[in-house]
This record gives sequence, C-alpha cells and structure tokens, in this order.
Amino acid sequence: MHDETPTDAAPTDAALTDAALDAARSALARARDRLDAAGARDELLATWVTRRFRSGTFVTVGRGWRLGVLLLGRDGALYAGGPSMRIDTLRHDNHQSNLAAERRALRAAALAAGVPAGETLAYDADPITLDDGLTASPGPLVLSPDAVLVRWNPHATDLVPLGPYLDDRVGLLIGS
Repeated sequence: MHDETPTDAAPTDAALTDAALDAARSALARARDRLDAAGARDELLATWVTRRFRSGTFVTVGRGWRLGVLLLGRDGALYAGGPSMRIDTLRHDNHQSNLAAERRALRAAALAAGVPAGETLAYDADPITLDDGLTASPGPLVLSPDAVLVRWNPHATDLVPLGPYLDDRVGLLIGS
C-alpha cells in the first residue's frame, strides 16, 4: 500500500487567506512607494488623549495619506479613516453652532499641541491589522477566502478588491 498525494490538490482556505493577505500587503507597499515617489500631499496623523485633571491634547503618531476610507501611514501602518480638519489660525466667530464651537476647540487644542497652521490633521483613526480577524470586520476592510476587499461606504453592499481600489485612490492623489 502506498500513499498517493494528488498533484493538483486545491489550495486550502488557510493558504488562500495567506495569499490574500500577502497580496494586500504588496498592494499597500506599492501604493506607499508610488505616493512617496510622487511627493503626494500627506496629513499629520494624531490621536486625542484626555489627561486626568486637564483638558485633552493631540499626540502625533506619524504622517500618512488619505485614500478614501483608508489612511496609509508613511511607516506602512494602515488605519480606518477617521475625522480630519485643516488647522488654521483662530478667529472670533460669533453665533457658532455647537458643532462649529467643538471644531474650533479642537483646532485650538491642535495649535496648542504644536500643530502648525495650514496643516491637515487626521485624528482618532482606528488601526487596521492585516490578519484573519478581518473576516468578520465591520470596518472598511473585509477578508474573503481569496481576497482583501474594501467596504468604501459603511452602508455599501458591494465590496471592491483592495488592489484596484488603491490604484484608483493613489492615481487621484498624485494626479495621474
């Protein structure tokens, strides 16, 4: 009796998942290289930290590019896109809505934290880890058995493959 191993065995789900994650990592590295080579405009990435007995402040975590629902850090880190704002010098605006007053307070905190006027600040973006935990993700990336897909809108039912999504978004950012 001898053991026969089929030569054309179908790949396992784990092998497909590993290949999908590797392809996603490669697509992200290519996007980062293209953006860097083109000198594409990036944003300051920060997180809001509330301190005990003091008001909160922004803590810088790096720089990155906004690619639709994703933020790609210059260091390769990936985030679900959070809120962003352009930091400008403060003016006294009368009769502000509550939202405008909140944004003004955030701008003041950013300036106090050393963020220069004219900078775009992306803050409180959730980190994304490329692993098999994305299979049940409610976030912008979803792992199918053979590809990483982008949920470009929280209510979208159509998911798009990550590679073409990045190519499109990078092209828009670098103008090609």
